[in-house]
Amino acid sequence: MAADTQHLIKSSFILQVVSRRRGMYSISENDAIRIVYTSPTGKCLDDDSLGLYGQSALYICGLIEKDIQRNPELLMLEEKKKIFRNEEYESLIGSLVGDIFYTGMISNTTKIAVIRRYSEIVIRKIFNIPETERMTIGGKNVKREVERRNCPLLTRAIDRLHKYGDDNTHTENTSLPTDDEFKDVVDSLYDLLAYLFIDYFKKYPFGSNNEVVSSFSILPPLLRFKVLNELYENDKENICIIDKLVLAILKSKSKEAALDWIKSRKCELQNLQNSTKEADDDLANKIGKDFAELILANYKKNMYLLCLEKINEVSEQISKNGALYKTFEEAKKFYEENGILPEESEENKEFNSIMEFCYLGRRIEKKDYPDIGNYVVGKLMGVVKK
Repeated sequence: MAADTQHLIKSSFILQVVSRRRGMYSISENDAIRIVYTSPTGKCLDDDSLGLYGQSALYICGLIEKDIQRNPELLMLEEKKKIFRNEEYESLIGSLVGDIFYTGMISNTTKIAVIRRYSEIVIRKIFNIPETERMTIGGKNVKREVERRNCPLLTRAIDRLHKYGDDNTHTENTSLPTDDEFKDVVDSLYDLLAYLFIDYFKKYPFGSNNEVVSSFSILPPLLRFKVLNELYENDKENICIIDKLVLAILKSKSKEAALDWIKSRKCELQNLQNSTKEADDDLANKIGKDFAELILANYKKNMYLLCLEKINEVSEQISKNGALYKTFEEAKKFYEENGILPEESEENKEFNSIMEFCYLGRRIEKKDYPDIGNYVVGKLMGVVKK
């Protein structure tokens, strides 16, 4: 076969594949071409010995679809990557958050309608949808992304916000939302904010960066609980997640709730040590094997005992000194002074962006904090590999 004829056949074949990809995902031709050529299947198209050009366009699309299932980032459009900018929405978020939480004499109906608008901005942040692209909470592009993420917490939050938003925007519904319904909507909004961190920690495992863990702790306990509870369900042997989750339960709920949580998982926690093998080896390399064994003999214990001790010690600290913060407003000043990480890595930059976004529009309601040393309980030696 002549080279120019073969090239023509290949070009026509590629156009068929691209056309099918555009129809499936409602994307531009350029993005469809990029997906085809950057997928593992697409990279094999140049190898004539594999015989892919002898297959149908439908068959090749099926192979590319499997590539996307294995690596969903193939669907991230080039022009959308990291395109969402916090600063574009800073003024609008400030106005929305003010109406929701700080302005008196506004009905629940109006507040819920405003939360729906704010939630759409959070969804833009989650899916990296720029301000130049049309988006609604019930739009096809959002539904497609939600299905792809396959996270029940995210799906449930968007469904509830969509429903409550419609009920309090359209005139078919004449009933007024109760205070409990308003709280339910706010809770769903917190689920959305929690997903920002859940998605981040899929990329950068929780506990692998001490700076991030420390800054993450400068979030309201309820939000930390939502994030850590979801992470725990997917990684029940991560001792750093367990350690921080128990404290989040204690601070967002009660000592009794934290004790109930560890008691219901006593067997599992007793089988986990507060120090990983990596941490033990690292300590031995730094101070010598004999000295390390002596320290670990007096220090090492299972996670059930560690959690039990922490619950008692931290609850005593809170009773004596009060809580450092419980809300965004109480934590904001502390975050500004202690929670912004040096942007020496992409990991830190991404985390800073999420933290900054969550604090946009929040007022400062507390400026003086007790000595942080009165709150620190450090008995965990676990190391999580990236």
